[in-house]
Amino acid sequence: MSALVLTRRDITFFKYLHACKVANTKQINRDIFKIGHRTCQYRLMKLSQKKFIEKVLSLKDEDKSFVFSLSSKGMKAVNVNFENLIHGKRYKSDSIEHDLKLVNIRNIFLGFKMTKNYLTENQLQTYDLSNLDNILNSFKEMRVDAVAWIEDTGKPKLMIPIELEISTKSASEYLNKITEIYYQSSMPFLFCICDSKETEKKIKKVEQDFIKDGRKKIFYSTYKDIISHNGMVNFISLDQQIFSLK
Repeated sequence: MSALVLTRRDITFFKYLHACKVANTKQINRDIFKIGHRTCQYRLMKLSQKKFIEKVLSLKDEDKSFVFSLSSKGMKAVNVNFENLIHGKRYKSDSIEHDLKLVNIRNIFLGFKMTKNYLTENQLQTYDLSNLDNILNSFKEMRVDAVAWIEDTGKPKLMIPIELEISTKSASEYLNKITEIYYQSSMPFLFCICDSKETEKKIKKVEQDFIKDGRKKIFYSTYKDIISHNGMVNFISLDQQIFSLK
């Protein structure tokens, strides 16, 4: 079998797959190839045959397409091309359904004019970010799903952590996270995206019991609202403050 010459797009794709941990064929074509679906499928087949990427099993992928992650060989290609940027060997997903939804959230956030930068959880944990604000250390410790830099016209740029909740956890698990959020004085608020109204209702109840008075830090939206946005998404806090992202 002849050697495969990696293109600049291949390397960009590997870096994307490292950042997201997993992505399906539809997402990869949308975010990286941006051309005919067959071209994307053919290249993915070649990269898979050469062991740079590998298929992973997802029983709940809503797009019903192949899901890929980096292989150890693909991760080596990332390290060779970005040796001064990436530290560590994290590239696998522990929750494929959760991470596939985060790929869509990343794409939508990057499409808003107000989003000036966006880092995934894996980028936060493995990139050399020493040139950025020390507040990123608290985000890394909290293991937030992503951070977005948001700037509205005439207003200061904000660094906003993002959490995606796709299943209902125990109240104590939510309380631990909410306690961390409120004790971080440098964190003015957080975007919480819930996969169901049931999950959103439970988190809100824990937050309300934790802090009955004073400004609420968590701004809520649903995954459905994010995906079906019409140029704007509203995040709403318990005290009915609205953050409109567009």
